[in-house]
Amino acid sequence: EEDESQALAEEENFFHECAAEDLCRDFVGRVDILKSLTEWTDAAGTGIVTLIGSAGIGKSAVAASFGRASAKVHAAKNPTKPLAVITHCVGASPSSLSLRGLLMRLCNELGKVAGEVQKELPQDSKGLEREFARLLEVASFRTRLLLIIDGIDQIPEADRAFSLSWLPKNAAAKIILTVSEAGETLRALRQRSPPAKELVVGPLELRERRELIERILARFHKRLDERPMNDQMRMILKKTDSSKPLFCVVVCEELRVFGVFEKLTDRIKLLGVSLNKLIEEVLDRLEADHGRDLVANALSVIACSRGGLYEHELLRITRRTATEEMLPSALWSPLALSLQAFVRRVQGLPICFNNSLLATTVEHRYVGTPQRVKQVHAQLAAYFLEEVDPAHDATFNGSKRGVSEVAYHLACAQMWPQLVHVLTSLNFVERKCTFGMTHDLIADYLAVTSSSSEQVATPSVAVAPPRRRLGLTSSSNTVQTGFAGINQVREFASFVAANSHILASRPHLTFQQAANQPDTSAPAISAAKYLLSRTFIKWTNKP
Repeated sequence: EEDESQALAEEENFFHECAAEDLCRDFVGRVDILKSLTEWTDAAGTGIVTLIGSAGIGKSAVAASFGRASAKVHAAKNPTKPLAVITHCVGASPSSLSLRGLLMRLCNELGKVAGEVQKELPQDSKGLEREFARLLEVASFRTRLLLIIDGIDQIPEADRAFSLSWLPKNAAAKIILTVSEAGETLRALRQRSPPAKELVVGPLELRERRELIERILARFHKRLDERPMNDQMRMILKKTDSSKPLFCVVVCEELRVFGVFEKLTDRIKLLGVSLNKLIEEVLDRLEADHGRDLVANALSVIACSRGGLYEHELLRITRRTATEEMLPSALWSPLALSLQAFVRRVQGLPICFNNSLLATTVEHRYVGTPQRVKQVHAQLAAYFLEEVDPAHDATFNGSKRGVSEVAYHLACAQMWPQLVHVLTSLNFVERKCTFGMTHDLIADYLAVTSSSSEQVATPSVAVAPPRRRLGLTSSSNTVQTGFAGINQVREFASFVAANSHILASRPHLTFQQAANQPDTSAPAISAAKYLLSRTFIKWTNKP
């Protein structure tokens, strides 16, 4: 179990390292804000700095690049006591999209800095928050610590990460947070005492824009014509949103794939002047090149997934007919190449959007109605249901990914009979707890049974760094609290919550614990069906 836990932690770190590397690539300029961050880091004391800016302005890139540079500089200055830098990018992995996932990873990393032997982390949220606060203090006492959390305001509202109640008021470390210009997270930061220091990430200077464009195009052995009578660079830099790094990245990608050299100047003139307009033009071009159905289907399932989809999953989900095993590579590969500037596609990592603005545009364009949201989630639910129960015999002995994702997508698709079938199965409960997902299972139940909110966990757009995910809000995604089987689901929810400490450490006792419940309860009735195939200790004098 310890080896598996360590392997999962290493895999999670790999996700975040890839995200940070992606953010730092082609980073240019920002001398003033980097100087301010350096002076703040070098100064005595602790505190929080908030990097604020609009979508596409480069907040995440500033934070990640500063973190990497600081670690190297301080290691050279003071090899015996270097600056420990922990960077967490919300959206770098599926688990990073929850507050629990964030706290678990930070606890693991802080434990390493503190020199503590890895131990099992608390299962309950409050216990995890206390452990995070403790490890933060211990690690900070051992060495200087810089904690960078990118995209905290992109964690779903249901987790209430935006309240920052989980972040100690007098945290014994330097902490950098990136947030959008408006929202609950920024409001919570301003209400803290003392309030966080704010740094606004503004537009790129003219020379920085030029350097960024030249650097990106040079990677593909291309350059612009800058002769006075045909200054292509000047045409780009005159566009309204050229001060945003994301705009420059998208422009370079469009020019890279444009095949008629003689008409390149005309193409530059026709490019949209705003980032939103430019992204719409990119999608128009993708549809013209690859077909609207293919583009819409591929981007829709990525948008409605949690943290993205692995390539084999995407190809299976977007297959054109039931008899087709998966989408042919001849169709997918050209589209994948065209998308490489807009999605993160790294071997071993899920495919997901690399900025929230593109994700938002995809949301409105392809998943803009409640009916379409349910339709896409139904596609995803059908795939993961097959993954979790390949034999269709309710043994639920399928893949970890299927176990992780199926309940979420069934709920978002409002496939109530199938959801009840999954959440009232002791086989499913045992399997999910075996994979170390006891808390996630409780979250599955809460999403369906919670009376404090009418809305099921809203679909999250799958976005990776640089600029994080937005939610797909839909008033149709409400829980029908009267659907058949809801009472059984509630009884299972109570059972799992009450026995979570046992199920988390000894999932093989799932059926025994269910059999110990009152005889008329749904878990006990379900366990009784397995009396002939499993060994139980029968409780004959139940209260």
